[in-house]
Amino acid sequence: LGGMVMRYALGYLTAIFGWDTWNVANIADYFGSFIMNGGQMILWTAIFIALNALVVAAGVAEGIEKFCKIGMPALFVMLIIVIVYVAVQPGAGGGYKFMFGWNIEPLKDNFLKVLKTAAGQMFFSLSLGMGAMITYGSYLQKKESVQKNAVIVVICDTLVAIMAGMIVMPACYAFLGGETSSGPGLLFLSMQIVFEKMGYIGNIMGFLFYSLVFIAAISSSMSLLEVITSFKVDQNIEQGKAPGRKKYAIFAACIIFVFCLPTCLDGLGAGTNGGATIGNPADVLGMHWAEAGDISEFAEGTDYYVKGDDGIYTKLAADEVFVEGETYYLNTAKTWNGDWLDFYDMLSEGILMPLGAMIMAFAIGWIWKIDMVVEECEASGHKFWGRVFFNICYKFITPIGMAFVLYAQITDYFG
Repeated sequence: LGGMVMRYALGYLTAIFGWDTWNVANIADYFGSFIMNGGQMILWTAIFIALNALVVAAGVAEGIEKFCKIGMPALFVMLIIVIVYVAVQPGAGGGYKFMFGWNIEPLKDNFLKVLKTAAGQMFFSLSLGMGAMITYGSYLQKKESVQKNAVIVVICDTLVAIMAGMIVMPACYAFLGGETSSGPGLLFLSMQIVFEKMGYIGNIMGFLFYSLVFIAAISSSMSLLEVITSFKVDQNIEQGKAPGRKKYAIFAACIIFVFCLPTCLDGLGAGTNGGATIGNPADVLGMHWAEAGDISEFAEGTDYYVKGDDGIYTKLAADEVFVEGETYYLNTAKTWNGDWLDFYDMLSEGILMPLGAMIMAFAIGWIWKIDMVVEECEASGHKFWGRVFFNICYKFITPIGMAFVLYAQITDYFG
């Protein structure tokens, strides 16, 4: 997705100067054509990963720190500019009502899904459960207040998230009447249509919007690459060897690129039947089809029907039925195995992150004990507040909470 963001930012930058690089008659068709172009997807993914490797290879002070000193202020400035422009558009009020209006209805029937979605956002947004905070924390000087920095991170992260929402939702209501997609479709399809409806100014707003998304994306992704790189660098230093930062950053980036290839080639779930180079995880890993039993009784020519629990027969689309000889199979693909992006998301956000957070909290609370945390936090000369509260959190609240989140994730994905 980081590479796609770069391509969109470049597209709007060239459009500002009158150069059309979208190459489609209808701008709404670009997203579909782009994700089906495996070569373009691979190219922009490679560029994005290479930029990450370049920054991380330069080190924390010369690479990551310098980038963030420029990138973070630029992100806030661009956010404010686009927010102000969107706010004065007719119909934008519907987006603010959607965001800030009180509505408990979605929680009634989808509590577990809302919980797991919020938890997944928390892990990615705050870089929890993946070692990023531990890695960056190891570079903090002893004089730095860990508690103060933790509060600043949470406040700034929440503020940026709210500000981003104040762009996307009001813009969709102002220009699309509130009709939007979700996930990549919202970011790349709905928002592109929004900017198209703005006219020429949409090119400027589009460039600013995708530029700030790029800054947010690369600042997160390079922290993950730093985790892998710093592990080997620290290991070499402990063994008296040369750090080898550049070598390990490039090597890790190459491994990541290989794992990104399926997401570049499956057309975000289109699969080989839809014209993509490779199939989705359900096809490739053999999780797609289940014998449908008596579905053969409900075949009429080339049309197939399945009987639901309510006794009503539903006509199936062509990609929902697979016929082999006289046996009929029903498509049982779920959201998480419908495309490689969601499959990776399921593995990381759905299982590994909450599992890692649960184990980490348990280890701190019951093995290392709270005294270690207090000692590190008070090394700066600042008194550690909330010792009893954090001790209870590490021992009970967080492990139990993460176990519940993990259960919700597994139930939603595999239930």
